[in-house]
Amino acid sequence: WNRERTTGVITVSGLYFKYSAFINDVINLRKIDFANDQFSDKYIDNVWQNPYEEFETFAMTPAINTYEGLDFQVKIPSSIFYSNFQSSVQSLQIDFDNGGGYISVPFDKNIAIRYPNEGVKIWKYKLNLTDGSLLLSQSQIKLTQGFVHVPWGNR
Repeated sequence: WNRERTTGVITVSGLYFKYSAFINDVINLRKIDFANDQFSDKYIDNVWQNPYEEFETFAMTPAINTYEGLDFQVKIPSSIFYSNFQSSVQSLQIDFDNGGGYISVPFDKNIAIRYPNEGVKIWKYKLNLTDGSLLLSQSQIKLTQGFVHVPWGNR
């Protein structure tokens, strides 16, 4: 995050991972053997008994919790979006809780965001996968108005 920081830009990091875990009651279901404190694959009639179930996890969050200002840019650097199945990611959308709904946010591109008022904003993330499925995540950020700039000639 520190390497990707830029003035006026809020960086967002994320992850999308697939992982496997033993199914519940894997030994009693005869999906795996356990002997001498070791697990070993189980075959029935030369067919491997898959002892795993697959899961996915998706999470996104901005690099900061509070930002001073109502106009800024958001960027998702590809260098801080971690995945072991990047090829499954079709697109990423964010609803910035500013009335604009979900918008597509490509990696490594700055997106201009504007808010009419300060407060705690809930950012909702939608990860669209190539198989047509989608995963959801959300985070929050507190926005404060900050200084109001008045040009010298208007004072």
